[in-house]
Amino acid sequence: MSEEKIEQKDAEQEAKELYEKNREHVLELVAAGKLPEPRKLNRSERRRLDAAKVNLFKIETNDPRSYFVIKEDMADWIVDNIYPEFDFDNVENNVASFFGEYIFGLSYKNDITAKN
Repeated sequence: MSEEKIEQKDAEQEAKELYEKNREHVLELVAAGKLPEPRKLNRSERRRLDAAKVNLFKIETNDPRSYFVIKEDMADWIVDNIYPEFDFDNVENNVASFFGEYIFGLSYKNDITAKN
């Protein structure tokens, strides 16, 4: 295996481990009542996400915004519109962003029996 492929595999493993660590932290915050219960978007909510033009899977080729701007806008849209009863304004930005991204990921998982 080439040095480049080994480095890529290591980076992928590191990213998976970081994601799992972050997910576990978010679920601990949920259990402590510091974040709302994560759930998948329903169809109506996903269509509103699409209409807001912040669905990462539906970025138009002529959209002048960078991927990272859309990703942050998507996370903000999710926490603001799906959880309006919860005040995310005092939640650390990286936690709120990960939470929004996590909800998006749950909504597109292939396992339709999974709760979260």
